[in-house]
Amino acid sequence: MPDPVTSLALSNASMLPAPLTPLIGRGQEIDAIVHLLQQPTVRLLTLSGPGGVGKTRLALQLAHAIAADFADGVHFVSLAEVREPNLVLSVLGHALHLREEGPRSALDSLLLHLHAQRCCIIWDNFEQLLPAAPQLLDLLQGAPQLKMVVTSRATLHVRGEHEFPLAPLSLPDLEHLPDPAGLAQVPAVALFVQRAQALKPDFQITPANAATVAEICTCLDGLPLALELAAVRVKLLPPPQLLARLAGAQGARLQLLTGGAQDLPVRQQSLRNLLTWSYQLLEEGEQRLFRRLGVFAGGCAVEAAEAMGNLADDLPMDVLDRLSALVDKNLLTQTISTDGVARLSMLATIQEYAVELLTSSGEMDLAHRAHAAYFCTLAETAAQHLTGPAQRAWAEQMEREHNNLRAALAWSIERRSGDFAIRMGAALWRFWFTRGYVSEGRRWLSQILDLRFTIADLAAEPVEGSPLPTHQSPTPNSQSLIAGALNGAGVLANYQADYANAEAYLQESLAVYRALSDQAGVAAVLNGLIHAVSMRGDYVNARAFAAESVQIQRQIGNTWGIALALRYQGVLWGWVGDAYAAARPLLEEALALFRQLGDQWNIAFAQFGLGYIHAGLGEMAAARQYYIDSLTACRALRDKRGVNRCLDGLAQLAFAQGNYADAYQHHTEAQRLALELDDPLYIAFGWEGLAGIAAMTAQPTLAAQLLGAAEALREAHGILIMPSRRPYHEMVSASIQRQLDPAAFANAWAGGRAMTPATASELPIAVAAPAPTPAELSTMPQPSGVRLSPRELEVLRLVATGMTDIQVAEHLVVSVRTVNGHLQSIYNKLGVNTRLAATRYALDQGLV
Repeated sequence: MPDPVTSLALSNASMLPAPLTPLIGRGQEIDAIVHLLQQPTVRLLTLSGPGGVGKTRLALQLAHAIAADFADGVHFVSLAEVREPNLVLSVLGHALHLREEGPRSALDSLLLHLHAQRCCIIWDNFEQLLPAAPQLLDLLQGAPQLKMVVTSRATLHVRGEHEFPLAPLSLPDLEHLPDPAGLAQVPAVALFVQRAQALKPDFQITPANAATVAEICTCLDGLPLALELAAVRVKLLPPPQLLARLAGAQGARLQLLTGGAQDLPVRQQSLRNLLTWSYQLLEEGEQRLFRRLGVFAGGCAVEAAEAMGNLADDLPMDVLDRLSALVDKNLLTQTISTDGVARLSMLATIQEYAVELLTSSGEMDLAHRAHAAYFCTLAETAAQHLTGPAQRAWAEQMEREHNNLRAALAWSIERRSGDFAIRMGAALWRFWFTRGYVSEGRRWLSQILDLRFTIADLAAEPVEGSPLPTHQSPTPNSQSLIAGALNGAGVLANYQADYANAEAYLQESLAVYRALSDQAGVAAVLNGLIHAVSMRGDYVNARAFAAESVQIQRQIGNTWGIALALRYQGVLWGWVGDAYAAARPLLEEALALFRQLGDQWNIAFAQFGLGYIHAGLGEMAAARQYYIDSLTACRALRDKRGVNRCLDGLAQLAFAQGNYADAYQHHTEAQRLALELDDPLYIAFGWEGLAGIAAMTAQPTLAAQLLGAAEALREAHGILIMPSRRPYHEMVSASIQRQLDPAAFANAWAGGRAMTPATASELPIAVAAPAPTPAELSTMPQPSGVRLSPRELEVLRLVATGMTDIQVAEHLVVSVRTVNGHLQSIYNKLGVNTRLAATRYALDQGLV
């Protein structure tokens, strides 16, 4: 008669718990884990991940998947209710039906049984028993054919351990949602729908609710338990109401995500219970650090997390070690950016729990003040580097921390903490300007500058235990900061054609700088005033401001200031249109100085200015090269405003040379950027440029409408037509009037004036594509009948290298919509309908 224990082990596959629901979206993970376990060197594998990510369910599916690979069975051992590490081996012995006999220890009994067996033990929920991990090594060392899989929220940190981190389920791309059928196949959505249908059988994804369901799943980070708990609510709350609740006030997610199945452990019946279980497993110092990290918005760099860790000198252990522990326990997630920078973040539900704890601990104000202090210092440090050779790296860092900067500003303004707010406003405006956040920057600066009237009364109540200084009474330095913020507000207003407010801000800033005898500040403000007054036609004062700015900068010997003043002066003379020859040496000197300083952003701007000047002098080849050089630099810098102005310049050149197809392409791309940036000046430029193309291609009604729309926009913002552009404007207007009778012209013009920006920008203009030049044909082989534009060829090349639509858009600094439009045109011209086919064409033609 065979031994009963051996019989049980041999028949273990049939004894495994049977899953009650299908496993969704984990096929790749199962395959990868099975492959790992087939490697002789992998004997201890830890499936790690945050609570609620589905480790137990995956492990159960894995047990069935590998049952045939282990002749002596797969044993699934649940440790959910075990609290004492010294009971782990006894629990396994009980699961194997081993009897404890005589003086033999539990380890010896297990080794006697397992020594010659080829089997796998799956330990589920090991996180509360980590001190028992060395006992697992004892088993593995004494049983050569034994393998183990452990599910745990924390890694074991023992020799021979291999870790398999389990991430939340894949999420839909909210910017490019598939149709309802395709959306239902996305793992996170599929799980949500499955659980919703279990309670409400008629629940379906429809065109009406698809986007909302996708947002619900994204709001929950694809965390399986959160998705299942949210799906429970569908029986009562339709998707729009469910989403509104999830996105509501702080704590809304955790309050809503309850009601799990009664046969689950209590901790899995609500997300808060599950997170409380994880939190209670942390050491006291780890708990403090965890809740303080809840103050970050959108994650943070490791250095920022360290700075927040020991606010009151109450974490004696190295903060870096505690951060590592939180990563190991899957309460923090570490990611590496494309440029190799490590960042830490929390899932949204975990962060919401951390914020609850931070509030209840009484540390919220302390944490927010430290957060604001850190990012205020970061903003000021970045401001010093945004005009030098490291500006691109610093701009990227500020982009990564943008949500944290926003959070720090919001707290500072809400608390009327003028010290941080004014400092950040003075430091951040250049970042907002160069990265195209002009509207947002103006909103922040408006709120910040409201504090300047009461800044003397802004001394914040000190936070008990805070090592950070509180606000002091105004000093010349604080007045200088106010002047800097005013200057920034004026510059940003300039670039939204709000010239009245721009001049008011700049004049106030100028008065403060003059009172402080800050000549560098005076010169900087004069540059902004050049723009403000020239755009309303006051060229006399604009020239005077330009001359004074150059004079001051040369007197104080500020190389960067000299270059900037020369750049402004040169561009002004180009706008006026009567001094192109005199403007050229000014911009050439500015360009040389910026190159000496390594200021890539201003190098690109000076190159654009020289392109404008050479175009005015009729030197089209030189103008085009300067525009292209500037455009290339602006795209590398992700400067959408710079890309916009270069495209406008290239469009004007193409138009002047009769290449209306290229002019149209450049204008339409520039127009989308101008609308995105909310830049009235360049929106008007775009409409006027498109009007010229329409006029020259026998579409006078469209041309008149576009000129009417541009005129209305200019009037609304007080934007005059610059002298350098008047000849073009008069020529286009005259051409339209030759093609239309007066009544038709007046009607079309009035119709354009009444159009919204969106309507005017969508007016259809038919432009025939020109035949390829001999040079293009020789370098870009194309089959008969296929004529791809230069931009289409560029998009095709990037797609063929494996870039996604989003990556192509970021590389070219255009919208994803623009990329999609180019791709559709490419597909139509090539007679294909897939990226793979288009890529094959590119490879066959030697374009990649």
